[in-house]
Amino acid sequence: MDQLAPLRVPHRRRWLGRARPRRPVRWAAGRQEARLSAVLADAGRKTFSYLYDFGDSWSHTVKLEKIAPGIQGEPNILLLDAVGRCPPEDCGGAPGYENLLEILADPDHEEHEEMLAWCGGRFDPARADQPVLEGALNRLIRRWAPRTKAKN
Repeated sequence: MDQLAPLRVPHRRRWLGRARPRRPVRWAAGRQEARLSAVLADAGRKTFSYLYDFGDSWSHTVKLEKIAPGIQGEPNILLLDAVGRCPPEDCGGAPGYENLLEILADPDHEEHEEMLAWCGGRFDPARADQPVLEGALNRLIRRWAPRTKAKN
């Protein structure tokens, strides 16, 4: 993945624990993108964590399993597995998400209908939306594909 795809990290970020890079990460494109190999090499690790969304305090851990050479003409991004659904944006971090799940699990809860509508009418936390995830990856593949120059 690293050969074509930059790692996009939100503008507001904080490195956590021992995964903090030993020196500034070589960010590019307005300090919002960096190659995964650069982040990991600078941190001296294969695993790092960062804090996303300071208001909700979501902590993400990224682990590099393997870097494989790309195959010409083949996608360099592959979804191997997806488990569970991502929490909705701005749901209040882990405590807010737990509260949301409790409300959604109780059809008699006074906020059930409102929260269900907020989640788009249905929300199954155990079910990853594979077609949506694959569509997002396909858009990234097209976006990061090498551009061919037009011949005059």
